[in-house]
Order: sequence, then structure tokens, then C-alpha cells
Amino acid sequence: MIRYAGIGSVLFAGLITVILVVLPREPKVPTIEESVTIFDYGIIYRYLMIAGCALFIIIGLVAYLSDHMMMPIYAKPIRRLR
Repeated sequence: MIRYAGIGSVLFAGLITVILVVLPREPKVPTIEESVTIFDYGIIYRYLMIAGCALFIIIGLVAYLSDHMMMPIYAKPIRRLR
């Protein structure tokens, strides 16, 4: 399962890229009412991208801790048998 995480991440990033490119944008020539009030609609997408990055960092840290930091320590024999 973890072996294919890289391929899944690349496909997911590609899907997000395509979705963000295809999203409708504002018209290039604003009307008079729109020129008076300026809204920053891109902030929503920036927050979503930051939240996604934070989610993947948390998932990566959990995977790292569960795989490398919590390895089992096996008991060693107290004395050798001859």
C-alpha cells in the first residue's frame, strides 16, 4: 500500500492541477460596478492549497513515525547456549 503512495500523490497533484486550470475565471474586462469593489477570490484557492499541503505533511509524518520510529525491539537471550 505504501509502495504506491508516490504514484498516487503524483496522480492526485495532476488532478488538482487540471481542476484549478479548468475553473472559470473572471472576465477580462470588468464592468463599472466590479471596478469599484475589488475582491480577492484567489485567497480561497490559496487557503485550500495550504490546507492540502498541511494535510499531506501530517500524513507523511504519521507514516514516517509508524514505519521508522516505532520499529519493534526484539528480546536478546540473557546467556548463550553452548
